[in-house]
Amino acid sequence: MQLPAPFLADRGAVDDAYALMTEHGEEAGFAAAARAEQYRVLGNHVHFARWRQIERLIVRLDGAAVCDACVTDRLNLSVTAQANVVTCALGGTRGFERQKDECTLCGSARTVIRRTAR
Repeated sequence: MQLPAPFLADRGAVDDAYALMTEHGEEAGFAAAARAEQYRVLGNHVHFARWRQIERLIVRLDGAAVCDACVTDRLNLSVTAQANVVTCALGGTRGFERQKDECTLCGSARTVIRRTAR
């Protein structure tokens, strides 16, 4: 199954999504939506849009299996080894697992990383 990649303005959006997923677990999407709503009420459309995109990223990727090549592509890294170092370190820690499976984004059978339920 091929999912379109969400638009992310910068690497900071991925970091913010990770922080919310770590802090709020399964409720991270709701936490991002609440932040987006706060900024909408304040009339700050730039931050509203940013948090709405972070919400979409969290909802889309929570539990999805993603290979290092797709991580490299989505984050515009120069080589796959950069993603590999991080995904290897995350595997088995903080609610992440690394195993052979089909990548949700490209459909290839590879070693993938996914966030598991706590």
